[in-house]
Amino acid sequence: MSLGEFTILIIEDNRTDQEIMARLLLKEGARAITAHDGRTGFNLAYEKIPDLIILDYYLPGENGDKVCERLKKEERTKQIPVLFVTVEKSLDKLIDFLGIGARGWVLKPVESKQFILDIKHTLRNPQI
Repeated sequence: MSLGEFTILIIEDNRTDQEIMARLLLKEGARAITAHDGRTGFNLAYEKIPDLIILDYYLPGENGDKVCERLKKEERTKQIPVLFVTVEKSLDKLIDFLGIGARGWVLKPVESKQFILDIKHTLRNPQI
């Protein structure tokens, strides 16, 4: 599966992590849009309607869980699958992500092959 027809929004405040993820997606042919904070990311998601959102949990201003909740309440963005990217390893916290509408999570530091596999799996099955 090529990612060539997909647009993916990365909401990540750490520029190095953001650049790594964007590079991996671009290498697979995807279009990557980036935001450094939750408010900007939410606005880009609402405006651009990407095929997938990669959402950091720890963000300045508004954490990723609040951003995800807002996305899932909006008619325009509620169907966009969200994958959290996080250093959080608490199973309870990871399960909380699912409870607010996320499709799953990727642990940091991002491992390139697993990251791309998770993206492709989510895009193949957007309604799970």
